[in-house]
Amino acid sequence: MSRTQSCQMVQSNKLLELLKKKKKAESQNPSLSPRQQLSPPRLGRLKSPKLLDVQKIVSAAVKLKGVSHIRTLNSDRDNYELIITLITQDKQYTLMQHRYIVPIGLDQTTTDLYQKLITKMSVQDPQNYEKIAYFQSYTQNYNVDYYLSLDDKPLSVFSKGRTLKLIPIYYGESKSNSFDDFTLIKCIGVGGFSRVYLVRQKRNGQFFAMKIIDKSFIIKNNKESMINNEKWIMSNLDSQFLTRLHCSFETKYYLVFVMDYCHGGELFFHLRKMGTLSEEVAKQYFGQLCLAIHYLHEQNVIYRDLKPENILLDIDGYIKLSDFGLSKPNISRDKQTYSFCGSPEYMSPEMVSKRGHNQLLDCYSLGAVLYEFIYGYPPYYDQQLQNILNSIQYDKLEFPEHIKISDQLKNLLLNLLTKDQNERLGRMNGIEDVLNHKWLSNFNYTALYKKQLNIQYKPQPLQTNYNVAEFSKGDREFQQKLQDNLYREQKTKFDKEFQNFDFVSDQPKSKREQFVEKIKYASLRSSIRTSIIRNKITTLSLNGNDLCRIRVAPQLSAVGPRFQSVKNSQISQCGSTQSFRNSSSSKRFNTEYDLQKLLKFKQ
Repeated sequence: MSRTQSCQMVQSNKLLELLKKKKKAESQNPSLSPRQQLSPPRLGRLKSPKLLDVQKIVSAAVKLKGVSHIRTLNSDRDNYELIITLITQDKQYTLMQHRYIVPIGLDQTTTDLYQKLITKMSVQDPQNYEKIAYFQSYTQNYNVDYYLSLDDKPLSVFSKGRTLKLIPIYYGESKSNSFDDFTLIKCIGVGGFSRVYLVRQKRNGQFFAMKIIDKSFIIKNNKESMINNEKWIMSNLDSQFLTRLHCSFETKYYLVFVMDYCHGGELFFHLRKMGTLSEEVAKQYFGQLCLAIHYLHEQNVIYRDLKPENILLDIDGYIKLSDFGLSKPNISRDKQTYSFCGSPEYMSPEMVSKRGHNQLLDCYSLGAVLYEFIYGYPPYYDQQLQNILNSIQYDKLEFPEHIKISDQLKNLLLNLLTKDQNERLGRMNGIEDVLNHKWLSNFNYTALYKKQLNIQYKPQPLQTNYNVAEFSKGDREFQQKLQDNLYREQKTKFDKEFQNFDFVSDQPKSKREQFVEKIKYASLRSSIRTSIIRNKITTLSLNGNDLCRIRVAPQLSAVGPRFQSVKNSQISQCGSTQSFRNSSSSKRFNTEYDLQKLLKFKQ
């Protein structure tokens, strides 16, 4: 065994002995609270020689494990309940890693954490911290990454004592409105001619849902109007209950929508897990759906495809309607339309009979969805499609006896699921008639709009809230085809077939972008102030008791400021490296205020 290894073993043994003594002392001291016992000692603040030796031994033990370049961010007020290990690499992207430990309390938020990380990087890498697009978990856990990308979310969702490894991701050159601007993460939805992917924007780290539509299918089946309607609704309508369109673009083979990502997934997924909902939980979802449909009707839009699969939950449990492909714009309350579309279980009798429908069709679908909330399946459900369509037109609505409901809820369902649209609830004042029903009389719409509602059911923030196996089918083949098509597109040019399809929404700067600008401005202001002070270093040439001349040095040398004296219009340099070192400890008169004081003193 070499001498170095022997010394390392001795240091490790000393460390273990000290830790045992410390643990024994803490167990014998009943005055220490559990929080105090868990908190690590702040060695930098203690002056005991023994404790300082412990710090050296800890450093040696850390090096013995092979972990280098570990530094600690000062965080005196934190509870050390969540430890963030910030891992960076050299500019040349070598294997040399730098690790910084960033402790933070669980009582703080994701915004606090981001600000700490950016502040740390502004010190460690002042030249490049502005180019950091986002921070990503070392294991690329997209559920964790999504949560940390949100503003003002509590860190209490993480278990106490957990350690997260994060790495800064720097954004490079990217084309706006193209696949190159996004990273595909996971398939989260499948349609008849499209797939939906969770993506992350390379420029700022924000998560979105990207709907990739087969353009050839749309053209062959004359579905252009459906695509245009969907794009128009998402880009022009603005409601907290509707998914928004952030951008759209056309390629040679695809039409692409980049929309809000709802981490809670489809309400259909959660209904299958829960089976049925209580009246209180159903009321929360139903009230939000009514407001969403009410907003669409105010904009003269019929939704026509209301079902649990199209109701998404955000991370806080609030709903958003999605998939407006079957929606019909420019339809007022009394105007009729005659298309045949929708999902059979939620179709109204007038849709099934093809005798024309209006906005009251959505009122019927609201009743069908509410019925499923309570009983676990839609009204008139059957394994055979034709039986469903016949029952919708002719069968009487039944209420299974194994689930007891209030008379008010039963009355609401009967009035919404009335077969004659001229007798249906909403015929007088539209959705307002539904909102004013007695069953919803105690619903707090003000709290809902402010997102202050006490949501009874919330999706798991750090878990996947959709059926991974279902959406993974055919995903490998689709992604391979996607990559092949994108490769072909790089070699050939194409003429766009959908006019005015490309779109980018105007969005204000996020809190994170504003914080980076704030740090940048503060740093710039500090550097300007320092530069001004240094450039105003002066030499006082005194003749007897009088102040003769003040000369401001225009530039700084490589080794420090140069002092100059002026005599008989000749400038002679009187400063040197040694004289600068000797004068650095004396008082410097760098401001006009100091000079005025000196003049008064000489007088």
